[in-house]
Amino acid sequence: MSGRDNFAEAAPPALRLAEGAVLDGGGEYVGIQRGSRHKGIPDMVLFNDPMTRTTLALVVSATPVTAQQVRAKIAHSRFVFARVRRKGDDRRYLARFAPRQDRLSRPAH
Repeated sequence: MSGRDNFAEAAPPALRLAEGAVLDGGGEYVGIQRGSRHKGIPDMVLFNDPMTRTTLALVVSATPVTAQQVRAKIAHSRFVFARVRRKGDDRRYLARFAPRQDRLSRPAH
């Protein structure tokens, strides 16, 4: 039995249905990132936008991820990419979303 088979048996139904929803919604299925109930981190389905090659994620709750949610996430991602290209300020716009290097190099207090 493969690891994927073990996961399918242990995973809640919402997680097992996520791959089909991603494929039906036009995404490329990557996998499931399991969360931590103790830390309040939800399970997420990861998928790629075939056009921009961006990895996107949707939270998986008790209700399954739908193809409509996948399409909406992909559309929003493409909108952001188009906006950046139009503005021509990729670094400044995207820097708002990336961690600063000086914050990464400091030791935690």
